[in-house]
Amino acid sequence: MTNSAATTSIDLTRPTVSQRAGIGARPAHLTSPDLVSENRYGSNVPTEVINAVESYAPKAPKSDWQRIAPFAQEIAAHSSDNATDAARMMRVLSPFLVWCVTEQGLPMDAEALLTPRVIDAYISGLELTDGSRGTYRSKLTTAAERVNPSGFQKRMEPIKRRQIAPPYAAEEMIAFEFWASGQATELKRRKARLMLALGAGAGVRPGEFDLLCRDVTVDGHGVVVTVGTGGARREVPVLSRWEPWITAELAKLPEEGPLWMTEGQKSNKRLLNGFTERTSGTAPNGLRLRTTWIVTHLAAGTPIKELMRAAGMAQFNNLDRYLAFVDDVGPTAYRNALRGSAQR
Repeated sequence: MTNSAATTSIDLTRPTVSQRAGIGARPAHLTSPDLVSENRYGSNVPTEVINAVESYAPKAPKSDWQRIAPFAQEIAAHSSDNATDAARMMRVLSPFLVWCVTEQGLPMDAEALLTPRVIDAYISGLELTDGSRGTYRSKLTTAAERVNPSGFQKRMEPIKRRQIAPPYAAEEMIAFEFWASGQATELKRRKARLMLALGAGAGVRPGEFDLLCRDVTVDGHGVVVTVGTGGARREVPVLSRWEPWITAELAKLPEEGPLWMTEGQKSNKRLLNGFTERTSGTAPNGLRLRTTWIVTHLAAGTPIKELMRAAGMAQFNNLDRYLAFVDDVGPTAYRNALRGSAQR
């Protein structure tokens, strides 16, 4: 996933060191005599740290990087304790500084750039997971606290983890069955039924409904839906409750044709929303159907490793939030479950 940031401009209302002394001037923190007695980094910066920052090869255009490199290297060198820290700092700090200087037009001044406001503006535009965004901000915060302590006197609030769309209750799913069967046309009924069966029965994401009929396998062990492409391709056994809903629709369609989409329809992330907006009655939400599928498996005791495989998850960062929707078992069942797990 890309880590490109938003392009919203930032207005710095107060004059900065670079604005007073000329763009490109180093802040006082990086130019004091005790830091430049032996080299541009200072005598207290280990050689291994210097080697690490200078060996970093960025993805930024060469012309941009040549202008920013010395500034980035000095900040990273003075913000790192060892070579490993320095290498990690350069990977996070460099694209941040390129964004600040080339995209936002900000001066190369630590006092202007390493502030909560600028860091937050950059982090909010990164198309990364919450965990990765938290890591990026932690590294930038470390650099700010080392190089610009007066402008960064306290840690920012942690990035909030995204909210989990709650699952549907059993009675709500029954109501959706009536909703699906009550649509005005056969096409809408087919799409509504498959939306329920694929979402709540196989955890198919809203953007993964570009399935072909041949992506569904039916045998004596049930129904399996193959979802995704390339390395992200996964086989998902459908919950038995929803198997008849899929096989019934499958029997009406050509083997090489689309399963849910119509001929010529292009895939996009709004496929389900675009469909439900044109249906009658209260329609389900695709993300909540997937959550319903995940919670159903957690409640049934499906092994986490196998559930992650079927769900297409590399990490289960929000497991605790899904478990909040799973009912607790009684004391006896709790003891039996933990006692039996130790027996091999």
